[in-house]
Amino acid sequence: MTILHLVDRFDVADGCARHVFLLAREQQRRGHRVEIVTSGGDALEQARVEGMDIRIVPDLGHGGRSLAGFLRARRALRAFRADVVHAHHFYAANVAWFASRDFRPRLVQTVHAVIPPVGLLPHCVGLRLIAVRDAVRAGLISRDPGLDARITVIRNGSEFVGDPELLRSMPAFSELRAAKRDAMVIAFIGRIVEAKGWRVLIDAIGQSIEHGDAVMRGRGDAETRGHGDAETRGRGDAETRRHGELGVESEACQEHGSMPRIILAIAGSGPDEPAMRKALRDMGIAHVFFGSVPNVRPLLEAADVLVVPSLRMEGLPMLLVEAGLAGAAVIASRTDGIPEIIDDGVHGLLVPPGDVDALATALSRMLQDQALRVRLASKLRERVLAEFTVEEMTERTLRVYGARRGGIASSLHWSAALARIGAPVG
Repeated sequence: MTILHLVDRFDVADGCARHVFLLAREQQRRGHRVEIVTSGGDALEQARVEGMDIRIVPDLGHGGRSLAGFLRARRALRAFRADVVHAHHFYAANVAWFASRDFRPRLVQTVHAVIPPVGLLPHCVGLRLIAVRDAVRAGLISRDPGLDARITVIRNGSEFVGDPELLRSMPAFSELRAAKRDAMVIAFIGRIVEAKGWRVLIDAIGQSIEHGDAVMRGRGDAETRGHGDAETRGRGDAETRRHGELGVESEACQEHGSMPRIILAIAGSGPDEPAMRKALRDMGIAHVFFGSVPNVRPLLEAADVLVVPSLRMEGLPMLLVEAGLAGAAVIASRTDGIPEIIDDGVHGLLVPPGDVDALATALSRMLQDQALRVRLASKLRERVLAEFTVEEMTERTLRVYGARRGGIASSLHWSAALARIGAPVG
């Protein structure tokens, strides 16, 4: 079978791009011919290392609006002549339908979250839709009950991608491991933006300090710096700098209650990084930044707890699947798709999004109870290995590709479809 995946961007930090990478790689391993069409991204090198065929269409991210993007995508689709075109973003879905009408492959769209615009593809083509979680399926049906029969829920599988030595080789990581002898490590992994809840996490640690439940309060301007690839990305052949020191003045450290010291380890980057650094310095919380790294397994294995304090829009976080694979204990927000992976008190601890008090309480409970951490991590690993593997995701996706078409709506004129969803024509 020949399979073409359309994805707007192909970036390491993007969960959708990682999903496409893992799915395409497993399909290729099973003997299918696979090509990825995308506008670009920093995950391209890893895909090429795996032997994947990549075609760059610069305007694909806005292909639903750009004539240039549409024409480039149309040429790519016509050249590959795929049996299946699998779109992973709404604009890519629009391009897939408009650009492939002359050779009519089987069309599939994976919907990771239900946000406006829903996209034209469900309304224009008798395709199959894949929802990554039950709530996405329910959201699509609430907008159009006629989609019910065409939606299959396939949860994301995940595994680690990239060289773990990139992180292990950083001096700051060695220092972090050494500091673990008398400290607890909290991991925050992801894009550093407001929606990821980093302020809530810092405030929760700070509240624990004020209440005497915390572990370390470094005073002054103590900061750990451990910069990874993110700081040099896009600088051509410039050498990647990896340096750092875990410098916390001993007289600034004090024990409170029965808890050990805390170090916050951050893997990721984003526009809020300067604000996050300042907040950590102001609060006197020991911390280390590793930047964006493709394989975070070493950090998950080193951490005592992973915190995912997202405020909204988490879909089905692949990070939680990776946490299960690495045996990490998890505290996460009860939002979006997170409860579909974690049952509170069974596979991890869940707290209301944005609730500093609840997160502070969960942190204190988790860090002071090793037996709880071990039990929750073990249960999460069991669930991930049973329900969230790349092999199962790929097998079920291939079955969707092979399903007979039903409820064909391709005769619906595209302008009528636009009017149906209330979108502007043209």
